[in-house]
Amino acid sequence: MKKSILLCCMVLVACTSFEGQEAFDRSGLLRNIQDNLLLPQYQQTKLAFLELQKSTQDFSALPSGGNYLALQDKWKHAFLEWKQAEVYNFGPIDQLGWTTSFDNWPTNSNAIELLLQTYDGSPGFVEGLGSNKKGLPAMEYLIFQPGAFELLQEENRRVLLVAYSNDLVDKIELVLQAWSKHGSFVKRIDNAADASMTLLANELVFLAEVLKNEKLGVPMGVLHNKAIAPQLVEVPYASMSLSGLSGNVTAMKNVFTGQNGLGLDDYLDALHVKDANGLLSEKIIIKMESILSLLKGMGPSLQTALISDYTTLELLYEEINQLLVLLKTDMMSQLGLLVVFNDNDGD
Repeated sequence: MKKSILLCCMVLVACTSFEGQEAFDRSGLLRNIQDNLLLPQYQQTKLAFLELQKSTQDFSALPSGGNYLALQDKWKHAFLEWKQAEVYNFGPIDQLGWTTSFDNWPTNSNAIELLLQTYDGSPGFVEGLGSNKKGLPAMEYLIFQPGAFELLQEENRRVLLVAYSNDLVDKIELVLQAWSKHGSFVKRIDNAADASMTLLANELVFLAEVLKNEKLGVPMGVLHNKAIAPQLVEVPYASMSLSGLSGNVTAMKNVFTGQNGLGLDDYLDALHVKDANGLLSEKIIIKMESILSLLKGMGPSLQTALISDYTTLELLYEEINQLLVLLKTDMMSQLGLLVVFNDNDGD
């Protein structure tokens, strides 16, 4: 009975909020996001994955120092491209069940070491693995762990790397194919829990939650009053955690502003959402720019910042927390959209 009452209330809120919003070109906003941001970013990520695949193949065939450095560079490039694609973890990628298949951290290094003893190169082996035993974090472990170059002289490690990269390419191609057939995204302009605008806005909120709680809060030790934990950063071996955060926030800003087309900021402005201090859209953009400015001045490594620049990290954490409030409380309520994930969700 409680579920039925909740559903009715949700539908009532969504339908009521949608009235009076029809004048704004919601379909145009969604089309801009899909055609000019989402699909191009997935294409860029695919190209980066293909380059990484080629580099793993080259290194597997000739495990030289030069090929190893190239492999590290290609992994870093692929990682940064994925960070800007991560804000689009809805629609086909979610329907395929792959929201964690590309990048689920922390990776299970002990399980990977056990895999290396049994992996025989059989087709479909990587597909059957849990998401914390494959993807970009598993590749990071093999490529960047201490003594990685010497360890990668073992053929089985190089063969597994190639299999991991093949899996990334196969999956990103299938996601792109699915989006090419996903004509309903631009058409679903209502405010229902599974509508396009709801999914898009929720991913912004969800990613802000992850940035605050998991990517910063856990290693900083601010959650549950625990100690600083450098080993729990997102990218522990390649030392690029803060670069990854910057990629995430850049993508969030692109979605919010629409870059050169309609974005959520235009939607809020069309509804005249403001208070005595100005437009809500401007507050959100300023907060995002403040976060990016802080990240730019800190360098790529969160481990280093935890030891030498914790005060700036505290400021960064608070700025992201304020952004989360602006998105989750102010933006969602003003747009009449439902928050449809739990705080404990963990893609």
